[in-house]
Amino acid sequence: MTGPQPPGTIPLRDLFATLAEQLRQQALQGRGIEDRVGDVILDGASGAERLRNSLQGLDHIVQTLNELSHFLDDVALETDGHLRLAVAGPARRLRLRKLAEALGARREPIGQTPLHAAGEVDLF
Repeated sequence: MTGPQPPGTIPLRDLFATLAEQLRQQALQGRGIEDRVGDVILDGASGAERLRNSLQGLDHIVQTLNELSHFLDDVALETDGHLRLAVAGPARRLRLRKLAEALGARREPIGQTPLHAAGEVDLF
């Protein structure tokens, strides 16, 4: 049995698993975009040739994200389960709110900031 854990730390295994899940979600979103763009190409819409070239780059991103997620899952399984890291500070510096929350930066809802006034959303 282990003693009390330092505040603000998480098990390394959990960090890797969370990172892998975030990568997997991004790969799935990219795959959805690929499918929609592919449908446009198949329908023969104007500009389809330009979309085809972009689609190849997007496919590479999706494959890379997917492979990285599997790699992190495997690395997580290789840890001893007792190593811990403090990730709250680094996660708070992430610019993507949901990613920061998923990685443990905040447990409570995020308040308004000058860049995110009431009613505004992050689109990109």
